[in-house]
Amino acid sequence: MAGQVTLRIEDGVALVGIDNPPANALSRDIRRDLIAAVRNAIDDPVVSAILIEGQGTTFPSGLDQREWGQNLSPSLSALNAVIEASPKPVVAALSGSVIEGGLSLALACHYRIAGRMARMGFPDVTVGSVPQGGATQRLTRLIGVEAALDLMLGGQPIPAAEARRLGLADLVATGRLGPQAFAYARELGREMAQSGLAPRRSSALGEHLRDGAQIMEHLRRRRDALARSRLQTPARIIDCVEAAMMMPFDGAVGFEETSFADTLTAPQTEALRHAFFAERRAARAQGFDPKQARSVARMGLIGTSALSTAMAMQLLENGFEVVMVGADADALVRAHQRMAASYERAVKLGQLRREVLEARLERFSTSLDVTAMHAADMVFYDGHSTSTADRPDPEGLAQQLSPKAIVVLLTAGRQDFTFAHSDLDPRVVGLHVFSPLQLVRCAELIRFVRTSDATMATLHAVMRKMGKAAVCVNGTPVFDAPAPQQGGSEAQGRPAQALMRAGSRIATALNDAIAAAVDVLLLMGATPWDLDLALRDYGFAIGPCAMLDNAGLSTNMGAVARHLLQEGRVGRSLEGGFLRWSTDLRSPERDPEVEETLHAIRAAAGIEAYAFSPSEIVERVLAAMANAGARLMGGPLGARAIDIDMVALVGLGFPRWRGGPMCHADQLGLLRMQKRLHAYGDEAPDIWAPAPAWAEAIKNGRHFIARAV
Repeated sequence: MAGQVTLRIEDGVALVGIDNPPANALSRDIRRDLIAAVRNAIDDPVVSAILIEGQGTTFPSGLDQREWGQNLSPSLSALNAVIEASPKPVVAALSGSVIEGGLSLALACHYRIAGRMARMGFPDVTVGSVPQGGATQRLTRLIGVEAALDLMLGGQPIPAAEARRLGLADLVATGRLGPQAFAYARELGREMAQSGLAPRRSSALGEHLRDGAQIMEHLRRRRDALARSRLQTPARIIDCVEAAMMMPFDGAVGFEETSFADTLTAPQTEALRHAFFAERRAARAQGFDPKQARSVARMGLIGTSALSTAMAMQLLENGFEVVMVGADADALVRAHQRMAASYERAVKLGQLRREVLEARLERFSTSLDVTAMHAADMVFYDGHSTSTADRPDPEGLAQQLSPKAIVVLLTAGRQDFTFAHSDLDPRVVGLHVFSPLQLVRCAELIRFVRTSDATMATLHAVMRKMGKAAVCVNGTPVFDAPAPQQGGSEAQGRPAQALMRAGSRIATALNDAIAAAVDVLLLMGATPWDLDLALRDYGFAIGPCAMLDNAGLSTNMGAVARHLLQEGRVGRSLEGGFLRWSTDLRSPERDPEVEETLHAIRAAAGIEAYAFSPSEIVERVLAAMANAGARLMGGPLGARAIDIDMVALVGLGFPRWRGGPMCHADQLGLLRMQKRLHAYGDEAPDIWAPAPAWAEAIKNGRHFIARAV
């Protein structure tokens, strides 16, 4: 049989190969051809066993994502029913990532042999889906309720050895998978042909379903653990597992199919799938060929701040050599001590082996002289460590390094670089990271006017190695006009010039929108505690006022923040900010004194307080974020809706199951969001006056977000 599914017969074994790179996805055509191949093997009297394997490096790793939601025939359930009904033993040779529909297919096979490096699991829950193709039923019958729920609710694939322990795999190959799987299938075929025994079918297993009372108690505990979860799919998966005990197999599979269809069209599933795709698409190379990336082994770091220390540790953890350069010997010592102390804590907690710690520190050195980085392939310049006046210009720094060294202008938070266009070099690029660096996987790569493709590709590759999802955006120019002299004439000797900013663009715009909306809402009658409760209940990891306190009120230009600063409140500290903080500075609390201050501000301005409902608070903050995103789209930044949502989701704690501000706007309806913005625009047009992108998208019938299902 030609095409993406191959069939050849060797020594009584029908070898069915699936060749649909890169992941051997189970597309509609693959499913159809698999059914035909299996039926041909069943009808062939020469065949005593069937071996299904993926060509290349992986067994099928799921359905074709381009077909999600299309309900194309034959279904995965129909394919799996044909395989399991085979009177001849069907063996699956599991290699690579055996996940989602691929693992469902493997469960329909009678026996499974895994390669040593294979990983198996059902990450379906992470995109809001119930596993399909009878997976919830066969898995529960094969390995038991508790283990099945662990695998399906956890969403993390397990290694082959663990799969063998659970009974998910019958055998783990000790050598090459192909020859061992062939020999295993051949012997099974011969033994069953001689004995007349039927192959083992997962659907017919019942040992793990006998103790009904214990199973029901376990299901109750699982449901109790999900009582406060806002996710819908985990409860549906538990319902499917319960159906395995309460219903005949075919009926339970039908229940699973209904549950899958229900979750497939749910807004939460659409948001989760959008988040899944946004993170991957936004982090792809954009505007350059990733093959242009140069090899990088030695890193330089200019700076001794906490950001420099965190970056040094991340680089060391990923195998790079690092030399840190600072202008102060004491500061270098303190940076080294911070690193060593952090590593020691990790060793004590069992998170790091002593020999690994020592190996990392052997690759780390410090110096007071920039020339110590002469052999560095890439140099990170941390603007947090120096004042604006003391910073070398990027061009000058690049000239002091190796001709091939890349200069990365490193920023975090609201910190920024500003420099003239003439200071640009093809080797200079910007990088904005998020705090805490070791936990937040998001980064923004800022491309300047002359930044080369090779520079972008190389930094992008480094970020990928560090596990960062890196969005690529353009550096944005700002116009710097000299202050006018008396009489209105321009300053002498310095013409107006265009400057380039290196700091974050997407995160800054979204944070500015949140801060501005918070300021207006507080002036109109809300309290900081009201705001944080409403947004946390919506699903944010941290409330907006706690987030602004973390950044420090000195970074906030809002009227309320400036007033609180005058009272000695600085943010997350014992002095407090919008909120009162516990003595360990970990827990924010309601602060009646701040509410009294707000009351006095409103009274002095003649503002009558309005009692906002939680939904009104959420609507205004989300509208501000979406409008800020719409202003970024189509401009010089080059930001896309998926870039904006990815930064919000991964960098700013936007609830993943809500999809991001642009996804929220799409689900709400662009026309409806535009109407909200018009209504709120009277309160603060600089925040809520609709960006042109709304009218343009509505006029052309477009969405901001491409549908994932």
